[in-house]
Amino acid sequence: MNKFSLTLIKKLYNKKTPEEIHTINTALFSIFLLESGIICDCFKSKYHHYLTYIFLFMLTIAISIILILLPIIYECILLKKSELITYIVREGDSLLTIATLCMPGCNPWRTARLIRKINNINSFIYIGEKILVPSKY
Repeated sequence: MNKFSLTLIKKLYNKKTPEEIHTINTALFSIFLLESGIICDCFKSKYHHYLTYIFLFMLTIAISIILILLPIIYECILLKKSELITYIVREGDSLLTIATLCMPGCNPWRTARLIRKINNINSFIYIGEKILVPSKY
């Protein structure tokens, strides 16, 4: 593998939730299985149906890209359907508890990452700190 491939793989897995990593692994494994099946079948059938396989390959790539982009789409929809409120951090609060409190029913890991991104939080949150939080209400 060259240096570009390793950098791309690191970017794919960097700062992802366990659900996102599972989705990426599933997409990559599906592409691998499809490609290995295409290669084996092409050797057996002397390239009779290669256009069908090219179409399947393109379709698999498109679905994989969509699966990888879903978290970004989730954040955009979440921001459009909710309003930002000012939340004052209390004792015992973490970004996950705040995300669960303000956006019940949503993925708290992604919502916490969105709160971190909106407020440019690089480290800890402190008691009394005012942060902007998306809220359904």
